[in-house]
Formats: sequence, C-alpha cells, structure tokens
Amino acid sequence: MYVSLYTKKFNIHEDVTVLYNTITSSIDVFDADVLSEEDTLRAPGNEELLAYLTDRGYVYSSEQDERDLIHQLYTGYNQFKREHRPLIFYIVLTYRCDLACDYCFQNSAKALDGSIDTSHLPALFNAMDEICERFPDTRSRPVVALFGGEPLLRQHVGLVEEIFREVAERGWVNGPIISNGVSLDAHLPTFERYRPSGIQVTIDGPEEVHNQRRHTASYAGTFSSIVENVNSAIEAGIKMGIRTNLDDRNIHCLPELVDLAERHGWIDSQSVELSLAPVHERACGSLQEGERHDAIFERVLATISQLPRLQRWSLDGWSSVHHFDRLLHEGKAFIPRFDHCEAAVGKSFHLDGYGYIYSCIEACGMPALAAGRYVPELEFFPLYDAMRHRSVLNIEGCAHCGYSLVCGGGCALQAILDKRDILTPSCANTDETIRRYVEFQYEK
Repeated sequence: MYVSLYTKKFNIHEDVTVLYNTITSSIDVFDADVLSEEDTLRAPGNEELLAYLTDRGYVYSSEQDERDLIHQLYTGYNQFKREHRPLIFYIVLTYRCDLACDYCFQNSAKALDGSIDTSHLPALFNAMDEICERFPDTRSRPVVALFGGEPLLRQHVGLVEEIFREVAERGWVNGPIISNGVSLDAHLPTFERYRPSGIQVTIDGPEEVHNQRRHTASYAGTFSSIVENVNSAIEAGIKMGIRTNLDDRNIHCLPELVDLAERHGWIDSQSVELSLAPVHERACGSLQEGERHDAIFERVLATISQLPRLQRWSLDGWSSVHHFDRLLHEGKAFIPRFDHCEAAVGKSFHLDGYGYIYSCIEACGMPALAAGRYVPELEFFPLYDAMRHRSVLNIEGCAHCGYSLVCGGGCALQAILDKRDILTPSCANTDETIRRYVEFQYEK
C-alpha cells in the first residue's frame, strides 16, 4: 500500500482527522487517524475501509500507480487546453487611468500612454487572425476582452463600439472588461447592443473608506458614480463582478460591505458576482506578501463566523481556497492545476498600443517581460514558450509537493521577479491557508 503524495491529513482534534486529496478532490472526515498505521489497514477486518480509501484516491497499490494516473491526467489536460480552451485577446486600450488609487500595481505603467485608436485596429485584428491560424485545433470561438489602464474612458466610446462591432461581425465573443466603473455609463448603449460576457469593477467598502482609496488625482471620490453605474448596468441586463481589495485599512469594513450589497440587491442578484482579494504589490504576491495575506484571511474567516452572509463573496484572491470552496459548497471537483493561470496555458494574449504582446496581465507595460510583438510583424519571444511550457511537472520543488496540483507552481511572473528563474516555484503559504480553511469549515 502506498499513501498518496497528494493526500493531505489534518488532525482537527485528537479523535477527528480530515483527509483531502488534491488529485481526486476527495474530502472525508474520520473519527481516527486512519493512515497512522499502514499495517493496521492491511489487517483482516479492514478490507472495506482500505477499499474505500483506495477508491477515494487516498492510497494506491504502489507509487507507480499514482505516477501513471498523473501522466494520464496531464495528457488529458493538455488535450483539453489544445481543443477547448479559447484564445483570449486582451486589448490594452491605454495605460492611462482617470483614477489615482494609492495601491495600484500599475503605478509605474501610468507614466506610459500607449493609447490605442482606430488606426491601430487593422494591425491588432490582423495579429489576432494570425495567432488563430497557429491554433488550428481550438474549437472554441476567440474571446476579445478589454483592459488598461482604464479601458472605459469617456473618450473611448467610439473606439470601444468599433471593437465590439468588429468582434461581433467575426462571430467571436465580446469578453470580460476590467474597469474602475467611473465612466461605465457612457458605454452602456454599446454594451446593450453588443453584450460583453461581464464587467468587473472594484468597490473597496462604504463610501468614506472607498473614496480614501480609489479617488481621482485631485482626490475626488468615485463611490457614488460607480454604485450608480453598477445598478444601471444590472438593470440593462449586463453581468457585473464587484471585487473588494482588502488590506489592514479596510478589512474592518466587511460588515458594512455586506450591508451595502444587501441594500442594493446585489447579494441576491444572479447577475452579480461578489469577490474578495488581498491587495498585492505586483504579480500574484511574494512569500512575504503571502504571510500578510494570511493575516487578512484570518480576519475574513472570523467575520464570516459572525456574519454568514459574507459567504456570498467568493475568495478569488486566495485561489487555492477558492477551488476548495467550490468543492464544499457546490460539489464541483476541480481539475488538478498543472499550471497556475492563463499565462501558462499559452492561449492568452495582451496586446498594447506599443505593439507588444504579454502573456501575463500583470506584466503589461514592462517590455522586458513581453512575450512577443505584433508590430511590424508578429513575433514571439523566448519568454512565451517558457511560460506556456511551465508546469508542476518541470518546476524544481513541485515534483514532491502534495499541494502542487492546487497552486500550479505559483505565479510565473513572481518567480521571475523574485528569483530570476521561471522554473522555480512561487509559493504563497498554500499549505497553511488550506489547513486553516479546513479547520474553519469543520468548526463551522
């Protein structure tokens, strides 16, 4: 008998053990430490228990059996990526923004302009066409999303409409938009005609707190206009995502955030996704940031204990817990994460006004981290292949980690920034975060 590397054991109390397998998404509660004595499991009379543990993926006949399963899953995952993951093109309309949020990770990029206008569109769409030709096996329609800076500036109304019209005429998908929401109202007629898959905005708490964090360069508040625009978009039938970025300065406002969502009907709306995430400096957070994020996470859990309605918010900023949460509350097993995010899939492209292409959304505006360019002609740099070939099977340190299929090796960009080596893991306290969440769910 071989106990799976991916079986995680949590001793909640002396007589309670939770087993969780990160390959099969199995989770079980036992009244004893069933894996403490392998000889006991093999003893006569325990055949039924051993068969159950085997069926759930906690144990195998041999280590080779587990390796064979991993290989089979990885092969299937690559086929799924190749055939069913769509090509996603993010058009970075500008690096400029009409806000001056004090924690923005793009502050360095704001010195850039790189604004796209209608004269750029032929080259942009020609590049997209050429990229599509390089993925003949992809069955899903291409998706075009908007990013910035702030993509929905008022002066972009005509440009956004032209992009959406072109996408619709091609039979592609008008994808998500990441916006601050301040000028969303100016674009609503376009979005009512050409439906984006969703729009994400950020509201960081009640009005006073939000306005201290997310304001214009002259420190004018933005709360009222964003809330009004969100409600107008919902009335127009547009799906909205409302994200709250948390740190020590607004974590205490979670009860008021729940009140706000209840007051506007967001908490019960099928058209609204609510999410929480910790503030991070760049990429997906370093190990040092991970420790700070754990402290924020503890306070989120403490608030949920007192305010169950907060469970309506997904914990997107803690991706390992987000998957675990879906397993517990929706019964949805997650696909093992052989890679960390879209950037490693190799089918996500961020095209900016300077002609650069980035694999990672958070690398935009940093030419040294570009994956390629589309001006004067389409060309991919070595980083593109390095990103898309990065997986837990070739990252040093992941091969013998039972959490690797939960975190996917961590953020590739963070590995480059921290260690200058893309094939090193970028760990963010995944083990401790999951352990604490398992304990929390059991106690609850």
